[in-house]
Amino acid sequence: MLQQPNPQPLVDASGRALRLGAELGRGGEGSVFALADRSDFVAKLYHHAPNTEKAAKIVAMAKLGSERLLKLAAWPTSAIHAGARGGPVVGFLMPRIAGHKPAFNLYSPKLRLQEFPSAGWAFLIHAAANAARAFAVIHDSGHVIGDVNHGNLVVASDATVKLIDCDSFQVSAGKQRWFCDVGVSTHQPPEFQGLTSYKGVVRTPNHDNFGLAVIVFQLLLTAPKPRFSGAAAPWRVRAVKAFHSNTSTSMSTPTSARFCWMNSFMISGYICPEPEVEMAILVLSFLLGP
Repeated sequence: MLQQPNPQPLVDASGRALRLGAELGRGGEGSVFALADRSDFVAKLYHHAPNTEKAAKIVAMAKLGSERLLKLAAWPTSAIHAGARGGPVVGFLMPRIAGHKPAFNLYSPKLRLQEFPSAGWAFLIHAAANAARAFAVIHDSGHVIGDVNHGNLVVASDATVKLIDCDSFQVSAGKQRWFCDVGVSTHQPPEFQGLTSYKGVVRTPNHDNFGLAVIVFQLLLTAPKPRFSGAAAPWRVRAVKAFHSNTSTSMSTPTSARFCWMNSFMISGYICPEPEVEMAILVLSFLLGP
C-alpha cells in the first residue's frame, strides 16, 4: 500500500475520509493520485500548501462545477483538507480522464502514426472542432483558460477533447475573480509578448481564442507554430501573410485546412472585431461535409 504523502488524514469538503492509491503523475506544482475506493475520480495534492487565495479559488471552483464543465474538463469537484473538514486545503478531487493523450501527439506525422495510427484529416478536423467546443464551454461558464497550450489539451481515439490543469484557469464567481498567473508565450496574443509576469493580468475569451487559433494551426498544418515575418508590420497584416506563407514540410496540406486556419485567426478577433469561437466550430464542421 502506498504511503500517504501527507502525514495528516485527508478528507473531502464533506469530511469523508480519502484513501490514496498509486501516484499517477507528478508535475512541478503537485502530484495526482488514484483513489483506493473510487475509480472515476483522482486526487491532486500540492507539493506545498497553497496560499489563502489559491485555497479559496479551489473551494470556489468546486462550487462552480457544472455538468458541462465536468464532462470535458478535469474540473475540481471538492477541495481536499488536511486533518478534518475545514482544515487547510492541500489539494482537490477531480474527474479521472483516461484514454486521452496530449494534443501534441497529433502535430507531427511521425508521432501521430505512433500514437494515433488511424488519424486522417477528418480526425484532425474533428479534434480541432472539439477543442473549440471545449473552449466555448469554459467561456460560456464565465471563465478563461488563460494559459492556453498543447499541454493542457488531451485527445481520445474518437477525437474527443478534454482540458486538464484547470486550477490555473482564470475563474470568476460573482464579483470575485481569481487570475491565471502563468502563460506559454507561443500561445499568447501579441499584447502579452514580452510580459515577465501574468500576475494580476485580466484575460479575456478573445485572448484564449488566439491560443486556439495556434492550436488549430498546429493540428491541421503539421508545423510547430505559425511563423510571422516582419515584426514591424501590423499584427493583422502579418497574420494574413502567415496564412499565405506557412506550408507543411512533411506532408501536403489541403487548401481547406489552410482556409480553416485563416478563419481561426479571423474568429480570434485579430482580423474580425467580434470574436466568436462558435464560428471556428462552424468552419471546421463545414470541412467535414454533411
